[in-house]
Amino acid sequence: AIDGRQEASIPLEVKQLPEQKPDDPTGNDDES
Repeated sequence: AIDGRQEASIPLEVKQLPEQKPDDPTGNDDES
C-alpha cells in the first residue's frame, strides 16, 4: 500500500509540473 501510494503521488506531481509549465507560458501569451 505504501509503495502504491508513493508511486501514485510521484506521477501526479510529475503530471502537474509539466502541465503548469505549458499552461504558464500559454496563459501569459493569451493574456498578452
